[in-house]
Amino acid sequence: MIQAEDNATSANTNQGDDNDRNDTLDATKRKRYEDYLVTICCVFNFFADSIELIIPGIITQSVSCELELSKTHETILTVALYVSLLVSSIITNVIADMIARRTLILLSTYAAVVVTVLCATVPNFTTLLLSRILLGTTVAVNYIIVSVYA
Repeated sequence: MIQAEDNATSANTNQGDDNDRNDTLDATKRKRYEDYLVTICCVFNFFADSIELIIPGIITQSVSCELELSKTHETILTVALYVSLLVSSIITNVIADMIARRTLILLSTYAAVVVTVLCATVPNFTTLLLSRILLGTTVAVNYIIVSVYA
């Protein structure tokens, strides 16, 4: 009688171990997917950030012709990007400690895409300036967190 109870208890324990094993496998698959997603975002961010730091010199003339900007406006656009990079670089690590780094990488990547589209469709200088400041912020968050994370 006691042996039958031990066998039943042993069977329940094995069944529990199988459930734990399946949960662990599901968590491992989910973690791998998240790792791949973050890795893809990191690679994308490195390329996007590098291009974003080079692009002001390339597009300034065409933007100034299209929006009829003066040399002062061109300078303000370039400086605004780099100042927003500087300020948000200082704040980024504090925010990353409050929020998970993976979450911050994904959010900043999505924000960079939206702000880049906004930069491409601006009708005037003020909107362009604000969107470049936002873009500088997202680029800094991406660059700092991806550099630390990778």
